[in-house]
Amino acid sequence: MESYREHVLLHMYDLWTNWRSDLKRYNITKPKRTLRQALDHVPSGLQKVEWHWLITEIYSKDPHKKARAKNSANRANYKKERLHRIGSKPFRQVAWELVAQKVFKSKSRDSVVGYGGGVKAKDIIGPSCTRVELEVELNATRKKNEVLVDRVTIVETENESRRNRVEAVEAEMGKFKDWVSKQLNINIPSYANTKNGNPG
Repeated sequence: MESYREHVLLHMYDLWTNWRSDLKRYNITKPKRTLRQALDHVPSGLQKVEWHWLITEIYSKDPHKKARAKNSANRANYKKERLHRIGSKPFRQVAWELVAQKVFKSKSRDSVVGYGGGVKAKDIIGPSCTRVELEVELNATRKKNEVLVDRVTIVETENESRRNRVEAVEAEMGKFKDWVSKQLNINIPSYANTKNGNPG
């Protein structure tokens, strides 16, 4: 686990930075509030002390302001075809978030996911199948279905044949019963009447 310590800490830092940026974006930048005005608008899920600390110790400090100004200048210099359509995030981060949402079904950034033991996201999701593999699997499934349909057809045919044989035997037995009745001049009850309790 020690070998993953650096990676986990870096991931935690990214989560913290993104969460902090979102708080500022949705509670200060987009509503067009000054930092002083924002002090009175505490976001849900935060205590007033925490929000005041973020504003006074992070957002108001020179390093944060310089980084913000530098990032704004960099974004202004982007060529039109290279502009992000998904917010100010690296493409790598967007790809990771999509994987995380698919695996963990959560968009929350306030928790840390540690795989540990060398387990990676692809180990949890499973290997992604190529188009060829999917087509092979689909064809195999179709063949299995065809075999099952053939078996059902064979069974139905056999059942129909048995029914026909039984009906033929019953017809012959009926003829035999009639012949015996005539020869002995007696009334032989049918099987159906005997079964229902009627003698004749």
